[in-house]
Amino acid sequence: MKKNIFILSFLLILAACHKEPRYKVEYIRMDAAESFFLWEEPGYDVVQLSLTKGDLVETDGAYSGKGFAVLLDINMPKGFEGKIAAGEYNCLRSEDDFCFIPGSSDKNGDAYPSYIYIRTDGMRSGEYHLIKSGKLYVDRSGNNYRIKAELKTNFARYEIEYNGIVNENYASSGMPDIDISNLSWGEAIFYGTNGWDNLYRNDLNNWIVYLADASYNDFTQSCLMLDLFTKSSDGTSFVPTTYDVLPELNTTTAKAYSLAPGLYDAQENCIGTWYFDEINGNYYGPTEGYVNIQKGSNNNYIFKLELYDGFEDAFVVGNFTAQLSFFNESTTKASKEMKTSKVMKQLSQAMLYKRSSTPAKARPSSRLIMK
Repeated sequence: MKKNIFILSFLLILAACHKEPRYKVEYIRMDAAESFFLWEEPGYDVVQLSLTKGDLVETDGAYSGKGFAVLLDINMPKGFEGKIAAGEYNCLRSEDDFCFIPGSSDKNGDAYPSYIYIRTDGMRSGEYHLIKSGKLYVDRSGNNYRIKAELKTNFARYEIEYNGIVNENYASSGMPDIDISNLSWGEAIFYGTNGWDNLYRNDLNNWIVYLADASYNDFTQSCLMLDLFTKSSDGTSFVPTTYDVLPELNTTTAKAYSLAPGLYDAQENCIGTWYFDEINGNYYGPTEGYVNIQKGSNNNYIFKLELYDGFEDAFVVGNFTAQLSFFNESTTKASKEMKTSKVMKQLSQAMLYKRSSTPAKARPSSRLIMK
């Protein structure tokens, strides 16, 4: 089961008094446990732990049915390959290991783990409550775990216990490659030196190339957006060569025959280079990689690409021929928003949350080192 960063919308109820109330402690013995490897950070791995009791169904972090569930986002020491390391974990927001993240919500009411789900007899729907503080204790002998937790929300205190096997979900080699070799049609738009604010000082021209499956005949479905730089002396010539993904985009790093990484603006619109996977509902913005473009016959171009998204730990790969139509927008004062108007894609809160972390580096065994 593929796991993403999970978001739930719910109504937050503010505490009525400043003095912390005293709640009766509820003791709950859980029936099942499951863990999910989410992503890597430089000093730790992020792993999600789900503990459940009752007749519950879980789908991408959202629970349904009657019962009780705890979902924790844990900073795990490296080297455990998805297993839950034995030790004591504190509830705090930190860049250190051996802690789990307090629940939080944004201005839209969307909430992020860690939280608790409750639905008992007589309740028409389940309720989600953010975990504000607590501790987690883990003992492990082989595949058997003894897990205890002391958790507090705005409304209750819980002592949780689980003894048994944790169903572990871990992919040490990252996601399977996302092959987009079905792309066969596209448009290349020339923006000249107007493509990015201030980068005209680097003597660069800017192109945006949109690629899709020809059967769609538009870019509303899954598509690839490439943001390329050539020399200003190349004029309106579309230069077949290899374009490497820049580690970041600014007046210092920008150079000819390079590719902007996956970025987003203040309105959370995708800018730069992206693959929009509308079938699976995820977007991939490269942090490393390259695109090689060769000229074929007429307006056919041969694309070979290997783009790595370090936030998703995923490769987007492809080897295909696409027929391009060319357009010149260099006479219009372009902006990043205008450039993306053909494909206006906005990051979800889940995607933004994941991209706020530190991107992983491409795996050493990857094909990127064999370019």
